[in-house]
Amino acid sequence: MIDESSFPLTATLVRCVPEFKSQVEEHIQSNDGLLEHVLVGELFVFAEQTYATMTTEPKTADRSADTLKRIFEFVERCAASDDERLNNPIVVSFLNLLRPDTPGIEAKNAELRNILRNTRVVGKERSHTAVPNPAFKYFRSLLGPRTLAEWQSYTGYE
Repeated sequence: MIDESSFPLTATLVRCVPEFKSQVEEHIQSNDGLLEHVLVGELFVFAEQTYATMTTEPKTADRSADTLKRIFEFVERCAASDDERLNNPIVVSFLNLLRPDTPGIEAKNAELRNILRNTRVVGKERSHTAVPNPAFKYFRSLLGPRTLAEWQSYTGYE
């Protein structure tokens, strides 16, 4: 059981995206606690994997699309929150990973982006690259108004 008073981000995430619950539990166990920004990086990887499933497995495309919608609803809820424990990991980490695969475009916070490129994903190192353009466009279409404004402000993208 995830304690909401101690971990509001994870409790909210599991309520919104129950498919991600096992990864949250593995993350907490593997890291002897919660590393919020790393977990949000893992959520981004999960979103990328869900998008890949949606585009390659027609039988589960609707379910994958629903999961992605709920991930981005969670992101919007956190971005709009006054609680820094919800807002900060999303605005700083998740939205920083959302960048197009376009040569020459740089985010404002390159140092953080470089750190997040090599996020630990449940016992494995994963090098994160830019989101392929079809996925980027789909993800960007799911951003809510607050998330879109934060993303544009934080990354400098339009």
